[in-house]
Amino acid sequence: MGKNGSFCFDNETNVEVPIRNVIHRVLASEEYYNGHGSPGLAFIAYPEAVLMMPLPQLWAVCFFLMMFILGMGSQFGGIEAINTAIIDRWPHLRKHKWRVTAGTCLFCFVAALPMVCNGGVYMFTLMEWHTASWAILLLGFAEIVIISWVYGIDRAFSNLTDMGIKFNRVMRGYWWVVWTIVTPIGSIGIFIFTMTDIKGTEYRDYVFPVWADVMGWMFGSATLLPFPIYIVFRYLQDKLTLKEFFQPSRKWGPQETTSLQDERRASSLSSMSAILKTNGIGASEFI
Repeated sequence: MGKNGSFCFDNETNVEVPIRNVIHRVLASEEYYNGHGSPGLAFIAYPEAVLMMPLPQLWAVCFFLMMFILGMGSQFGGIEAINTAIIDRWPHLRKHKWRVTAGTCLFCFVAALPMVCNGGVYMFTLMEWHTASWAILLLGFAEIVIISWVYGIDRAFSNLTDMGIKFNRVMRGYWWVVWTIVTPIGSIGIFIFTMTDIKGTEYRDYVFPVWADVMGWMFGSATLLPFPIYIVFRYLQDKLTLKEFFQPSRKWGPQETTSLQDERRASSLSSMSAILKTNGIGASEFI
């Protein structure tokens, strides 16, 4: 690091780039792209800053490798959530999970093709504006409340213990507070703040027309419609009361495979045999 605030290597390379130029360029680009709601921050602003650094080829490879790993990690979670819902609904597909995964990936690929067309950035902005903001907050709130308050946080901890995930007293208390109090309140607080500050969809200097904004609201609402639709369906089918709507059924919980059931049975028999031996009773006498 040189005295003039630049990157310095040895005398053989003699590469110097003013840090202030890189920082000013990044901040200016970030302010522009954030202020105009553009997704170009990661693909335009930062790459331009990388080109101003020493050994730009090396930093460019590292940057896009990081972006690739970040994207793959996000896709793994999203694809697995869809696959789990499909397999839980049709358990006979569990033996063909790779086919389900391939079908999900193919569907997502085809559905995303309009995003790479000439007007794709406008469709992307419209969907992101209405699905990655208020709608996803309500989905997250519903998920955490269902697990923590409807299903029961103690049952959830018991299921995690069955899966071999153990918590000490400190970690159990920490996650109890986070899942039952902090996350629900935080999600609702952010949702209220988002709704009070929400405005019409725009991309840079282009303001979307009213009909496009309505379509965006329909995109966001489509992710929430299954909740009221299923409530009405269950009410008409089973005539459930309001209290029964917020109580888990006996079938709701982790699905045990045959091997896990056999393991539980063997563990129970082993424990019973140990108790009988302690009391001086043989297994044959007990039977």
